[in-house]
Amino acid sequence: MKEFVNRKGFGLTTITKYLLHVILVVVLSNSGYSQQQFCHKSATGGRYMSILSANDGGFLFTKRHEVVKMDATFNIVWATTINGTHSSKMRQIAETPSGDYSYVGGERKLSILGDDDILVIKLDDLGNEQWITTIGGSEDEGLDALEYTSDGGCIAAGWTRSYGFGGEVFIREAYVIKLDANGAVEWNLVLGNDDQHDGINDMIETSDGNFAAVGHMDSEPVLIKLSSAGSVMFVKELTGMKDDALLGITEIASGNLICTGHGETAQGGSDVLLTSISANGSTVHWAKLYGDGAGGEQDFGMKVISTSDGGFAVTGLTQSFSLGLGDAHLLKTDATGNLEWDVSFGGTEWDRGRDIVQTPDDGFFIVGNINTSEALLLKTDNMGMNCCSKPADATVTDVTLTLQDVAVSTSSGGDEGTWGSISSTTITLEDICPACVPTNSAFDETACDSYTVPSGDETYTVSGIYEDTIPNAKGCDSIITIDLTMGGAVNNLSVTDCDSVEINNTWYYTSQQLKDTIFGGAVGGCDSIINTTITINNSWNATENRSVCSADFPVIVHGIARNVPGAYD
Repeated sequence: MKEFVNRKGFGLTTITKYLLHVILVVVLSNSGYSQQQFCHKSATGGRYMSILSANDGGFLFTKRHEVVKMDATFNIVWATTINGTHSSKMRQIAETPSGDYSYVGGERKLSILGDDDILVIKLDDLGNEQWITTIGGSEDEGLDALEYTSDGGCIAAGWTRSYGFGGEVFIREAYVIKLDANGAVEWNLVLGNDDQHDGINDMIETSDGNFAAVGHMDSEPVLIKLSSAGSVMFVKELTGMKDDALLGITEIASGNLICTGHGETAQGGSDVLLTSISANGSTVHWAKLYGDGAGGEQDFGMKVISTSDGGFAVTGLTQSFSLGLGDAHLLKTDATGNLEWDVSFGGTEWDRGRDIVQTPDDGFFIVGNINTSEALLLKTDNMGMNCCSKPADATVTDVTLTLQDVAVSTSSGGDEGTWGSISSTTITLEDICPACVPTNSAFDETACDSYTVPSGDETYTVSGIYEDTIPNAKGCDSIITIDLTMGGAVNNLSVTDCDSVEINNTWYYTSQQLKDTIFGGAVGGCDSIINTTITINNSWNATENRSVCSADFPVIVHGIARNVPGAYD
């Protein structure tokens, strides 16, 4: 049975770990926060597409025609729906630093036959419409990225068929639009290659005031850097794998760009890709694939975020660790991409994590879809666990990737318009956690100096059998029996000798105390400590002259009767 070691350092089998975590709704994190967990879907259907942590501690997310606001305790505060002729899809959301306004982006359908335009809406903090802008041409446009910009406006990115270079309406080009705070287009940019499918999957404003994006040119993954004015700084193609893609991007404090997506395995499937690239697009610092290491299944990352401990979290889809067609996936790494843990969520159909934020309790909030088209909301603890998660145990493979310059054509285009209106709506959430029952489990544990139980309630320093209870808000607590062995050993020794003594090839000539540590020499790899008390009894020589009369013989010298004069020891 495979061994799993969690952040507290205690060993659990994979099956035991699942039993301990799958039934939890409220546990205590290492920092003492209450970690709420849930697994919800929306009864009205439609996928959740994006989420952000709001300035007031709550959350904003998009769902097809709707925008939803939750407070910090995960209660719905308000929900709005987009009304208009035919239909709309809300894909991305961004918020101003003050929290007073948010931008929502997606598409609106011009007719029942198609011809979508990009749609951007500005809302106040209560979900009321401030303005609605549409941008597009005679053919389809699509939005896949939306970001607040430091000048108070926003930038939208995706693709266009209206302004292609090859004259073929079925060909897509990458499309970027910069809007000011009032919804007016400041500039737009079309970039791509003739007669090829191009597009942007994710975009961010970087710390230097410019923009970085990931997307595809001629079906190959590219990293794009644009200036704040919309000029192309570079377009780099990521090479070294087949069937690879870049789908999500974030920036870290050093300015390096962390990207996720997927890369082809040797057996023809794909694994989640995570890579670190220099800010100027010249160097791939490291790149890793995460999957089952076996072959033909499809795994990919859609969004990556930096975490509070300096690492990264990625959400997306996994078939390798799925109970059905595909499950939502969450994996956590350290700062250099080494896998710390990963879990999956889902049922028998297509399930996917589309966006992710880290919550103040160091847990994670994921939005996506379950059962192919129903909206999914997941709140996990800091180890990715909740009532519908299961361990995934991905294999990590280092890959060598390079970046090479790509020549692109650029142009501009886009007609502005307005469309539709905003109204309030009601969102109903359904708990899809399986019914739980109280569970009892037991495991053996070895510790060196002290051991803290999983709930964090008690710390022990003496070997023994202890019981721990992990509470559950639904009443199905986990009762854990722990057979604890303290592995640290302390040995006290005494050595007494005359004049001197040799210990471990060292001579000692005075009485003293010694302490020696044998690292890893005790049970469970704990240190063994030896305390030695040295007592030196120094020898001595002395001469005693005694004069006696012959009549006094025999004389007792050191207990022996002596009858004649002489020298005696």
